[in-house]
Amino acid sequence: MLESHCGLARKDAAFYHEDGDLVIRVESTLFNIHRFHLRGSAVFQSMFSLPVGPGQLPDGLCDEFPLLLEGYTAQDFRAILKWMYSTPLELNIHCLPVRAIADVVPLAAFAHKYELEMWRTWALSFLDLCVTEETSLKPTQFSLLHTLYEQINDSQQRQRIMQFWVQSLDGFLSTKSEIIDAIDAAETHGERYPLANLYALYIRRFCPSTTATLLKPAKLEIDTGSGLAEIHVQRILTGHMSLALGWSSWRVSPGIELPSPPSGANWVVSEASFESAWLKAAEAADAAYPDTIDVLERISMMKHYLTEGMTELTRSPYSHSPAQYKAVSQSWRLYIADVCAELDGFRLADHFFC
Repeated sequence: MLESHCGLARKDAAFYHEDGDLVIRVESTLFNIHRFHLRGSAVFQSMFSLPVGPGQLPDGLCDEFPLLLEGYTAQDFRAILKWMYSTPLELNIHCLPVRAIADVVPLAAFAHKYELEMWRTWALSFLDLCVTEETSLKPTQFSLLHTLYEQINDSQQRQRIMQFWVQSLDGFLSTKSEIIDAIDAAETHGERYPLANLYALYIRRFCPSTTATLLKPAKLEIDTGSGLAEIHVQRILTGHMSLALGWSSWRVSPGIELPSPPSGANWVVSEASFESAWLKAAEAADAAYPDTIDVLERISMMKHYLTEGMTELTRSPYSHSPAQYKAVSQSWRLYIADVCAELDGFRLADHFFC
């Protein structure tokens, strides 16, 4: 006697076709579809051709013995079938709204797993159109896309998604849980630069701090009940302390040896002028960006001050002849370029992962 493994299941209201020839159970829902939709899948074809024992029926022929599909929700499978039963006009990717991402992602994952190349190409083509700097996506959409590209082993696109995800969170009033979700996703693959930017964003939004000095390190307050994993709490505390102390020391001097004086130039005055310019640039950066975590903005401002103020280092009376003027100007120009290059080499990740 055949024993049903259907259990308690109900027919799907939209995709249980009475003339279907393949019954699939997803969770507690039965779908009866036309198997020609899966004809391009070598995986399904091999499943359909599996031998059955004496007195047994192949799975999928009736409600009592459906083909069990695990790893999907009924909602996901319903979204997959929605596209498979769509008209060519409805499948025009240039006419689909961005909100369709939630329904296209399950199809992309399904098509990748079961080698339905036509549907995989269609789904990924639409998703590629959605992921641009001009497109405004929700954090939940970025999360879906990041998980998808992880599943299909597309690391390049996954990293691109993370980059846009971080930019999106920084540009809008994102919630604490939304930022933590992105942190957890970046941690999965050890993406240090996105993590550092997310840590900085978390500090700006949710961690009040005091100003730090070499003798009085900054005190950062973190809500340990926020859902942020302990490893991230420790990195944030360590990174913030490193940034605070590093800036306090570095703002006094660029840490690069001053250039050698050209012959005959009034170099003492020129050096004093640079030291004054450096201090003014640091003070202006501090005033404009008082929060320790805004060190990148401080650096950008200092570069502007130094570059714009470089002519002050070379104008009279610091040079006494055209040749000396040229020599002094060239020395400081090269030095400022070296300092700016050093500033460009600053990485938040070096502090959070030190």
